[in-house]
Amino acid sequence: MSDYIYQILLAAFLLIAAFLGMQAKRLYKQYVTTETKEKVCRSVVRFVEQIYVDLHGPEKLRQAMARASEILKQEYGITISDTELVTLIEAAVNEFNNAFRKNSGQGKHEAPAAAAAAEPVRIPDPETGGTATQDEIIAELFAK
Repeated sequence: MSDYIYQILLAAFLLIAAFLGMQAKRLYKQYVTTETKEKVCRSVVRFVEQIYVDLHGPEKLRQAMARASEILKQEYGITISDTELVTLIEAAVNEFNNAFRKNSGQGKHEAPAAAAAAEPVRIPDPETGGTATQDEIIAELFAK
């Protein structure tokens, strides 16, 4: 009789361990996926701000959404809803603007024309607190 109790307890323990392992894997995957989405959106916002200087508002948002959605789908196999994508992009824009104001003391991210012609424009990276050029952002986006 005690052999049966031992077998039942062992089976129950293994079921609980398997369940906990699956839950841990699900939570980890969700965390990594969310972190990946945020990083891609931050990089895309920096990219769009650098490349599409003539676009404003909704046009820039459309470009950022298209680029981020494409990168997430093709590079990482992650699908994302438009609502979540807009939220992450707007959060990244807010970080970008706050970092720029902090670094430059300006209200908007406009570089003086003479300085822009003389050297590559460096835009702030809220993640690291540093700055990056257009080429560095592109290399970061496609370095996989």
